[in-house]
Amino acid sequence: MRFKFLLLFSLLLMLIIISQPSQSTSVNKKKDVILAFIYDAEEIASSVRLDIEQLDKDTGEFDNAKIRDNQFKVLEHFKNISTLVHQIEEDHLPKSKEETLFDYVKPDYLKLFRKLISKFNKMEKWERTDDKSLISFAEEIQRISVKRPVYEDFYWDLCFTRNIIPSIFTMNKTREFLERPLNKACNTMQSAQQVIYTLYKQVTISELKGYILNEYSLVIRRVSGQGSFSTEANQIRIDYNKITENSYKSLIKALRLATGRVFCCDPKTHKYQVTYDEVTRLIQGYVENERYLNSDGSCSKHCVDYQNTTRSGCSEDELCAKQPQCSGRIYNCQFIESDMSVCQSPTTSNSRYDFIKYGDRALGQDRGCSRNIDHVESWRRWLIHTCNYCFCLCDEPGPLSDRYFNLRETLSDVNTNKVMTGIRFVKKNRVFHLQIQQGKLLPRGMIDEATLEWVPVDDYNINDPNVMDGLDYHTLTYQNRAVDLDELKKKDDITFVVTGVRFQVLDGHLSLKVRYSKFDFLTGELVDPQVNTIWEWEDGEEERTKLDLSNLDQPTRSTKMSSVTLKKKQYLEFVNTDMNKDAAQATVPFIDIQDVVSDPPLPLVGLGLFHKGEGGYGGFLAAEIININITSYIPVRKIDSKPQIFYPWL
Repeated sequence: MRFKFLLLFSLLLMLIIISQPSQSTSVNKKKDVILAFIYDAEEIASSVRLDIEQLDKDTGEFDNAKIRDNQFKVLEHFKNISTLVHQIEEDHLPKSKEETLFDYVKPDYLKLFRKLISKFNKMEKWERTDDKSLISFAEEIQRISVKRPVYEDFYWDLCFTRNIIPSIFTMNKTREFLERPLNKACNTMQSAQQVIYTLYKQVTISELKGYILNEYSLVIRRVSGQGSFSTEANQIRIDYNKITENSYKSLIKALRLATGRVFCCDPKTHKYQVTYDEVTRLIQGYVENERYLNSDGSCSKHCVDYQNTTRSGCSEDELCAKQPQCSGRIYNCQFIESDMSVCQSPTTSNSRYDFIKYGDRALGQDRGCSRNIDHVESWRRWLIHTCNYCFCLCDEPGPLSDRYFNLRETLSDVNTNKVMTGIRFVKKNRVFHLQIQQGKLLPRGMIDEATLEWVPVDDYNINDPNVMDGLDYHTLTYQNRAVDLDELKKKDDITFVVTGVRFQVLDGHLSLKVRYSKFDFLTGELVDPQVNTIWEWEDGEEERTKLDLSNLDQPTRSTKMSSVTLKKKQYLEFVNTDMNKDAAQATVPFIDIQDVVSDPPLPLVGLGLFHKGEGGYGGFLAAEIININITSYIPVRKIDSKPQIFYPWL
């Protein structure tokens, strides 16, 4: 694509200034995903000035007999330049029409940019032979007077008012993350930095079109005998230089407060095993008679006395004989009612019950029962003790309970210079894995998109020989079901990118561990990765706070988009859903299994786990990626000078 642009640019420039030696400054052609647009836009602005000078020579002094010929000569030159503008639009702007400049800007800015683009398109297609109409059009362009944005704060204002970046006054100063789902980074699979930079490119192209319009409109008026307009032309260039400089400063200001985080919004429709998955039957609501909660079959106690027990025995005419029995530990029993109607779920469901009714109330949602309803009631034994039915929580490992997390390393192929570019949760053989996307690293922070691939996860079963709990995988239990919510990135050295990830168990908590490998930004090479590689994780020195997920409903029942609830040094525990709302049948949070990648792909400097949800619902455990920091490679500029690349570590 870059070769295509340079070839087209060279051919058109030759046509424009074939009789004039090149006066352009030599530009470093080793461009990258970050710097290429800046150079391309400056090349076009420079070529416009060269072309205007050539037009002045070609058209000479005003000649009434040549008005029409000269006007069309100007239009032809304009169209040649416009071809270059469209080429950088194709090279650098998003192909999707969903995300455009007009999604962000305020009405006054929107009016300006739309007018500029409309006039630019009109001049491109100008075919009229009426001299006066073209002159009137050129005069109209000169009369356009719409307030320009105050570019020192333009991107800052747009991004903060549209929640691309949260307010620095409310943002946790120890972390940079996007707090609300309406941010554009979440919707576009771009980081806030990428969104801002894309916006900068769209604004810059709009301003470039406006500048080109003004330059060629003045030439049209000059060749039409309305004056020399040398003062006006000089002022247009001064104003354009000022606009681009201030725009650049505003860009840097906004980027420095933006984050490189990329994560997934909720999909429009939640789809099981497509957009989300679940830990199943970890801690689940379970109805059992008191008689079978102790080894002697007595009913001398109360439901609340059974806080940690196992089931023992069963009579053929009891509920226990009609339902799948809990063969694991039974916790937190309580008495609900002496007379209940129990609707068991279909045998293919992850739930035991659809609902449990008593009186005019119900545990769960009564939407009709697809199976026969079982009526149970307390009964007296020996006229002394009442054998009550208790509502408990069942912790039952087994073939119906997917509660396992892979502990093996997942690595990119550093031997072929591949680095991580994305991540997602995937469940394979009932084991949750962190699957990684990898791509070949190229010079200056680029990724060879043709090499992007998802690295296959290890295909093992927990019952395979030589596969061990605690070594190959971690089993969630009532006692050990915590996950640390961390964002890991190397803050002290920007010469490392992510090349691997794994789960580890620290103090009973699942925790992220990230592998970093040293790289050379200029060459795009990993630097001796077998030696210059390090694993890092969040230390356990500071005490963590628990994210409370008790008494919540299934997140897929929410009608609102999830919000990020992550704070520093926080963890969550997988827990049953609310007893009243869901009969405690599901395990929350659910697992977001959407692809977490950026468009375009970039090397990663960090990874994270976070929780997203909405009030009253259990939410989702989700992964995030942190892209390479654009501000580390954006060039330092001085007014009236070409960009100079600045590498902070040199």
